[in-house]
Amino acid sequence: MRGLRSGDAAENTAQDGDLGLPWRAASVPMGRHDSVPSAITGAPLTYFTPSPLGELLERHAPPPSARSFGFGASAADHCLILLRSASLSGGRVVDVEQARRLGGSWLQLPAFASLGSLVALARSISPRVAGLREEISFVGGATASQAKHIFAPASALPGLTAELVQTLSAETSGYDGAALAALVGFWAVHAHPFVDGNGRWSRTLALSAGARSDARAAMAAAVFLSVENQLLCERIWPGARRSGAVRYLDAVAVFERALFERLDAMPRLSALLSEAHATVRAAARGSKRLSDGLLVQLHAEGGLALSELAARCGLSARVAAGAAQRMRDAGLLDGRRGAERIDIAEPLALAATAVAAASAAVRTTIQQESRNEP
Repeated sequence: MRGLRSGDAAENTAQDGDLGLPWRAASVPMGRHDSVPSAITGAPLTYFTPSPLGELLERHAPPPSARSFGFGASAADHCLILLRSASLSGGRVVDVEQARRLGGSWLQLPAFASLGSLVALARSISPRVAGLREEISFVGGATASQAKHIFAPASALPGLTAELVQTLSAETSGYDGAALAALVGFWAVHAHPFVDGNGRWSRTLALSAGARSDARAAMAAAVFLSVENQLLCERIWPGARRSGAVRYLDAVAVFERALFERLDAMPRLSALLSEAHATVRAAARGSKRLSDGLLVQLHAEGGLALSELAARCGLSARVAAGAAQRMRDAGLLDGRRGAERIDIAEPLALAATAVAAASAAVRTTIQQESRNEP
């Protein structure tokens, strides 16, 4: 698959041959590299500062695109089944607290209208956060001089975050949801504004921002940022920093399409989710806030004890027994741990195969592009 390769900064539009998604001109670097002598050794240190988010969106983000896939089209909250895949720690272990955080952000779309709200999100992730960091931040080495990458200098953070707030406070529905989430994720990781929790913070911010344009597409991008973190850091983002966002956004688009094409082909998954969600909503008796919280808990933890469902919803013994029977009939009831619970192990396993297929599609595309390079 070939994306747009523009030779200058003029804005152009091209149709990707495989996906039909219009990418704007994007061969301009996504930030700048500055060489500054180390205050300790005097050796040159190369910082990368991402361009202001507004510039990245105007330069790189395509407008919303027509999508032929429909998983979650009739019940968008079916995409909550992807929460655990979007919340991996170290690429493999599910961070349940992060899954809860992402689920809440995806359903409620919090407004990040001030620096205080950005700091509050970061502090909810790590108590070490008191505000914007004031020290150097780097990865891939014991010291900055040995580091593989040095994030934006602390002196740049006040201006960068002020512009971020301004951009996120403006109307962003004119951008493709997956691309919007991907670009916010890139910006947030490379700004690295806090002493801790930047990865989880960046993915939460990316999902919330992208979901304002297209919730399903943003969820796909959030999964991509989580499961392909190593690929991004080692192969995709280094090129994006130097040469623009085309291949990065192409990879996101390939992942999104492959993911939802596979999910679309799983009617059993949709049927199971419909049964589980309908049971939770019936128990919540019209309280969206309660049902949303229970659904996020169900998907973040992979199950929900029926005793907790009954207690939080004030269900009678008869109604609770009916809910249990409905889940038993659907094959979603687990009583092996001494207490009956709604168990979504099968839906999670089905979704995991779709995520794996999407990852394979991205890696195949990268390999093909590498072979086609001169």
